[in-house]
Amino acid sequence: MIVILDNYGLYYFKGTVTKVDSGSCEVELDGRMGRIYVPIRLLVSDKSIQIGDMVELKISPIIVKGGKEI
Repeated sequence: MIVILDNYGLYYFKGTVTKVDSGSCEVELDGRMGRIYVPIRLLVSDKSIQIGDMVELKISPIIVKGGKEI
């Protein structure tokens, strides 16, 4: 389920699976955006995850609450 916050939209990223372990995988994001490591249980697929699979991420912005002002 995707929840869109009040005035904030979702960010869409595409990437490629570069490493698969027993419980996690590494995704290299397109456009020099870096890489992320995610648990396998967070991936939605009807087949087993393979190196080279293309993925799409839909994430909401990170909203900072509190702390010091810059």
